[in-house]
Amino acid sequence: MKRNKKSIIVTGAAVMLAAAMALGGGTYAYLQGTTKDVVNNFNTNKVLVTLEEKTGSNYNIIPGTEQAKDPKVTVDNTVDSYVYAIVTDNTNGLVKYDIADGWTLLNGWDGEHTKVYYREVTKDAAAKEFSVLAGDKVAYDAALENSDMVNPDGTLKDGLNLTFTAHAIQKDGFASPEAAFETAYTTVDTSTDLTTALQEGKTAVLTTDIALDNAYLNASGEVNIIGNGHKLTAPTNSPQKDNNRIISITDQTEPTTINIKDVDLVGPTTGAYTRGISVGQSKNVTINIEDSSLSASYYAFNFAFGNENVEINCKNTTIQGWAAMNIHTPNMKATFENCTLIGLNDKGYNEDGWNDFATVVVDNADGNPSATGASGGVFTFKDCRIEANQTTGNKQYFMSIRAINTTVDVENCTFFVNGEQIAATQEALSPYVSVYEEALDSFQFTIH
Repeated sequence: MKRNKKSIIVTGAAVMLAAAMALGGGTYAYLQGTTKDVVNNFNTNKVLVTLEEKTGSNYNIIPGTEQAKDPKVTVDNTVDSYVYAIVTDNTNGLVKYDIADGWTLLNGWDGEHTKVYYREVTKDAAAKEFSVLAGDKVAYDAALENSDMVNPDGTLKDGLNLTFTAHAIQKDGFASPEAAFETAYTTVDTSTDLTTALQEGKTAVLTTDIALDNAYLNASGEVNIIGNGHKLTAPTNSPQKDNNRIISITDQTEPTTINIKDVDLVGPTTGAYTRGISVGQSKNVTINIEDSSLSASYYAFNFAFGNENVEINCKNTTIQGWAAMNIHTPNMKATFENCTLIGLNDKGYNEDGWNDFATVVVDNADGNPSATGASGGVFTFKDCRIEANQTTGNKQYFMSIRAINTTVDVENCTFFVNGEQIAATQEALSPYVSVYEEALDSFQFTIH
């Protein structure tokens, strides 16, 4: 009996110990405290700008009259902002206008053709609209005469235009409207400045003629050049491989876009196989040229083999070379509006026809039109002048179509051979359009 009682006592003690551990044994005390959350909220903001005209884009200059023209900038900004109106005037002084109230000429940006105006726009939840031109109109001086509107040869001046661009950027973080604007645009007056600006992704605005120093421009990404009517000339003091063109797009796999406005692009005048702008072994290339000129003693435009998805758009531009455009790239799209394309065959005479050429050459691949030459190209010419000139006895055609499935659409164009106008009909143009036999059945040539 005593043994059993002892067992009970031990058991009871174990239970008490377990209870003590459950109540206090194994817990620890610290000196500590916790605050409430302090939440930091970050608000997103926007600076959006658009430009729109509702009065159209084609105007007739009639002395002593005025016409409605209403470019308007709309800004949607939730922070205080600088807004800019970029005005490029290529009207030769024939069009008069005033800038609307509220815009101020940006210091340092009073170019020959391109001027920049700015205004400060306070943040607001609503979109705000600003006219660029006073009275939303342009006018024509009553003193204008015929002599003001014709060229020395008696033809009417063309390519006259007034262009507007809008740009906007936040105000905070910039010491001045000039500093803010120059994050995207910069003036250049040397070859080095031009190269640096393009490498930094800025729009380069020429303030003088520039001759490239050591090599042509290797273009990639987005390239924007505003010329103010100045020249950009190919290099002449570098090795031949680097001075035989102005701009080259080579071995580019990422999209490349070139925007050129109001630039006189002067290519090499000596040497073999010179180019103005060349594209080779590249994909997804777009070239936009407006109010400019492009020349080279061989090929103004040269599109070589190995390219994919290439498109060019030219307006109010003169293009001149042995060929204004020489193409080996398949499925190209090229549109020319109000352009002059001049082919000049001044190469040594060859009685076998090896130096016969054309203003527009849609080439094949190594003599095989069905191979990977310029097959499938679509070329549109609207309101253009196309010339074929020769000085040495070689034949110079308007077009030489050597690749299959080529489409050419011509609307309201004029054609000249050594200064003599040729009627814009299939019959009259036929002797000046060379089509290889293999490409003949698939060639589509439409004249409007």
